[in-house]
Amino acid sequence: MTNFVTMKNILEIAEMRGIAIGAFEFWSYEVARAIVAAAEELDVPVILQCGKTEIDRMGGMEGTVETAYRATKHAAIPVTLHLDHALTFEYCNDAINAGFTSVMIDASAKPLPENIEITKRVALRAHVAGVQLTL
Repeated sequence: MTNFVTMKNILEIAEMRGIAIGAFEFWSYEVARAIVAAAEELDVPVILQCGKTEIDRMGGMEGTVETAYRATKHAAIPVTLHLDHALTFEYCNDAINAGFTSVMIDASAKPLPENIEITKRVALRAHVAGVQLTL
């Protein structure tokens, strides 16, 4: 169950059309639907993004993906579902397993060697799943 595209797809469209793509935080069906409706009106792709606080509000990873899916089910524009500023490998992995098409790992608070190791693990996991990694 997915109607999301990868971040790579969105960025290719942006480059081809010479446009910027907005990334907007959402925390409910109504907010996600409004974001998608505005993007459809402008005929531009859009990035729906959320972090832990928003994900918790929507009932966890699966609830968040379901919320975004319902809001984009009949979208006339491409949509990427992006996990913003995840702090652990496990959280990125959960997002990938749930159906996110883009994840961002932010291990900047860790010592550099640990940051590099976590980022490598997330990059490998994302690559295997066909999900984009944003640093």
